[in-house]
Amino acid sequence: MGVLERTRFTALSGMQVTLLIATLAVYAALGALDVAVTHAVWLTAAIVLLLAGLVASFTRPSDGRRAAWTLGVLLADIAAITMMRTGMLDSISTISLFAVLPIVWLAGGFPRWGALLGIGSAVLLGVVPRAITGEWVTGRVELLQESLPTVALVILAIATNVGAQAFQRQRDLLDATLAAKATAADDAADRSALSRSIIDSLDLGIAVFAPDGTLRTANAAAHRFAELEGIRLATPRIRAETVPVFQSDRHTLLPDDERVILAAAAGVERTTRTVWVGGPGNQVALSKSSRHVVRSDGEMMGTMLVTREVTEEERSRQMRHDFLAAVSHELRTPLTPLLGHLDLLADDLAGDPRSRRLDVLHRNLERLSDRMDEIAAASEVEPQPVLQPADLAALVTVAVARRSAAASRRRIAIAVDGPTSLTLRADGARLTRAVDALIGNAIKFSPDGSTVVVTLRGDADAVELRVSDTGPGIPADEEHLLFEPFMRGRYAHENAIGGFGLGLTQAMGTVRSHHGELRVHSPDDTGTVAVLRLPR
Repeated sequence: MGVLERTRFTALSGMQVTLLIATLAVYAALGALDVAVTHAVWLTAAIVLLLAGLVASFTRPSDGRRAAWTLGVLLADIAAITMMRTGMLDSISTISLFAVLPIVWLAGGFPRWGALLGIGSAVLLGVVPRAITGEWVTGRVELLQESLPTVALVILAIATNVGAQAFQRQRDLLDATLAAKATAADDAADRSALSRSIIDSLDLGIAVFAPDGTLRTANAAAHRFAELEGIRLATPRIRAETVPVFQSDRHTLLPDDERVILAAAAGVERTTRTVWVGGPGNQVALSKSSRHVVRSDGEMMGTMLVTREVTEEERSRQMRHDFLAAVSHELRTPLTPLLGHLDLLADDLAGDPRSRRLDVLHRNLERLSDRMDEIAAASEVEPQPVLQPADLAALVTVAVARRSAAASRRRIAIAVDGPTSLTLRADGARLTRAVDALIGNAIKFSPDGSTVVVTLRGDADAVELRVSDTGPGIPADEEHLLFEPFMRGRYAHENAIGGFGLGLTQAMGTVRSHHGELRVHSPDDTGTVAVLRLPR
């Protein structure tokens, strides 16, 4: 039996004791006042019935019988009070008011049909004693006085039942609300546990710091990566046992104030960077970044630290770099003297018809030299640009001069439109290669005798380079592959246009490292427009 049920039966027992004491008190008062009781047997029977109800109220029935048991005790109380009124009809006819407690319990404790029980009990209290004794009232005043207690009990039963039903509805609503909240809480707990399990199973380290720098949450991988640096996520700071961290070259120490883990704890965002942790021979490469976590209303919840081990990736990148560098060197070493001797032969055979054969050799060797340049560019590891003052107009001039010979052989003009100086902060060497790749692509895919237009523009925030040609354009099904390494379209294959398909890939890498934008598209399915935009 629950606490609520025990409380109800305790209250029921208390009511029985109250009714019994009140009845005995009335009986004693009548005796003290020498008031005659014409039907004493009914009063005695009432006391016996109340005693039986008291005993029954202390009994604890099984779960399925509690409601019926309580109803039986209450109806016994009504019967006892009816007997009391029958015995005291000539002396205290208003004794029926003793039925207030059981009628209230009936009407309130059984909301569905308690009103009928209460009304029926009130009416029986008024009618049954008169019917038993045969003493009916005849006068209007007496009838009114006789009816008032009954009417009062009926009203009380109705009001109590209405209130009980309203209370039951509110309770049902509250129970439904609490059940829904409990279900939602369980679902949220399940989702949280599932999310935690998924996050903990990842090799990706995720930690979130509150705005005040305290650690809110972190998965196992985040703790493991922090321990590689000798730093505890709960109290991130430099200690004596802190492991040295090197920049991407694996030799230059990373300043403490540039450690991403400390920046995240301080609420500072850091772009993704690769660092090497540990001494020579035992280094681990980690890719780290930090970013703010913001609610939908714009309020910052904290800063998230994301760490990923990239040791194998970096070693593969280094192997690729070493291989391409070796290939480029071995092929360029004999190529340079070949080009030099061809120039000397061209001078010796000036005006000789055989010099045209030298022109063929020279063009193909230059083509091979361009491929070597692409391989050399692909072999370079440039994780971070070195930003210095640069002039985009001057870089365009260099690229145009380098491509002018190839363009003139096909009678392609290069028109440059824009200011003579357009400064920005950039990595000049990398940006030169990107500009050269865009202009070189335009020349390769332009028809003979056409014009490549290079347009320069700038404002207070950014500079823009636009390279336009009148070539075949880019098929719609190839646009999403433009910046993939070694991507060469159908037109390049069908027309034997040389190249490894690395130019746009490297140009996009340069633009992204400068936090810029590069778009290549074909307006109206004719020609190609490449737009490079960089912050100043």
